[in-house]
Amino acid sequence: MLPKEEIEINKKFFDHREFHVAWARRDPSEWMAYRETYGRHTLIPTAVELKIVYYPDKDDHDHINMTSEFARFNYEMISRTTPFNDEAANSGDSCHTSIEYDLAYIVAKYLGLTYEQFCKLSSSDPEKCRLIFDLEDLVFRLINADKFIEQAKEQDELVREREEFRRRILRK
Repeated sequence: MLPKEEIEINKKFFDHREFHVAWARRDPSEWMAYRETYGRHTLIPTAVELKIVYYPDKDDHDHINMTSEFARFNYEMISRTTPFNDEAANSGDSCHTSIEYDLAYIVAKYLGLTYEQFCKLSSSDPEKCRLIFDLEDLVFRLINADKFIEQAKEQDELVREREEFRRRILRK
């Protein structure tokens, strides 16, 4: 049986993730505008400050990379704690979500939190908890950049198709 705090942090993570997934599906343009503003002005500068990511070009803040320290820490944590193999990676969304949750813990550990402290964050420091979840999402997107670029292209195409459909409907 999981301790109460562990159940709560799991629930908070999945609620946070589901909120953003539902928002992105409901209104992709609004969600992307929010993510762009929040990412550029809050999340990425915080991740830079925490030495999770860096700007490869100091004059160009459109591109970021993971720091070698965080990448090495992430690799070491995954090889020690996560039974990750190609079969598991291809087994569906629940595995995908589980990997994301594990990555949230890795981010928390990188920031110096123990697992017990991480589990208590949802009640002790909800803002830090959300920040860790958002940092996880940022890191996960960097790790899977090609996948997310493809998804963004598909979303753009879907938005264009909907706009074209609306134009056709309004003409009739």
